[in-house]
Amino acid sequence: FPVTIYQQHYGTNPGRFIRRLEEIGVMRPTGIPLAPEGAARMPRPGTKEWSNITLPWLSIGYGLNLTPLQVLCLYNTVANRGKRVTPRLVEEIRGEQPQQTVITPIKQIQKPIASDKTLNELNKMLRAVVEKQGIGTGNSMYNPAYTVAAKTGTAKLNEGSGYIDRYRSSVVGFMPADRPRYSMVVMLSDLGDTAYYGGVVAGAVFRKVADHLYARGWLNSTNVPLALRDTSSPSQSHPITLPPLVS
Repeated sequence: FPVTIYQQHYGTNPGRFIRRLEEIGVMRPTGIPLAPEGAARMPRPGTKEWSNITLPWLSIGYGLNLTPLQVLCLYNTVANRGKRVTPRLVEEIRGEQPQQTVITPIKQIQKPIASDKTLNELNKMLRAVVEKQGIGTGNSMYNPAYTVAAKTGTAKLNEGSGYIDRYRSSVVGFMPADRPRYSMVVMLSDLGDTAYYGGVVAGAVFRKVADHLYARGWLNSTNVPLALRDTSSPSQSHPITLPPLVS
């Protein structure tokens, strides 16, 4: 199904699809203050990496290389109503004197990557991954106490000469889906051939962490996590209000 949509809209002009991915920030570095950050890689029309099957493969993620944090940053953008926020490792560094405190400001790109209508539809699809029993690949993450929007991933490892019977299991998503407050990416690599599916292995880790957040009351919208507090001024801090997704 994704292949059919991609071919219908971009089959005669794959370069337009590549440019659109760049516009929404898929290839953009996260800007996290760690060096060196892994560079995103994607095949492009007119290069030796491009063939007649590249576009269909890209529709299901093949050929696109991103770090887990870069993937999470894209999901954060979806959760934040389409507005990209640069990840922060450190909120502030405090010195012995107040004037020595260094604040890491929240950097947000105000222009949304998509319309509210598109973001709402994407949110519904990501919720269906978890909530649609017998259909979604992330049913193991379902908890009726809170909502989750996520996508699972399962991939064979490539040693350079070809694929081997070892696997990478992953899940990326955010919760609560209707008013996101936390996001998470889980990736487990070099798994054997007995248990490796993303929804089963990585999904179990995702569910355990999400359940812990819920049990602590941190998924409650009245409790704003520290990571979402604006600390542009050491003496004045206020929570950032994330608008709810339109149903």
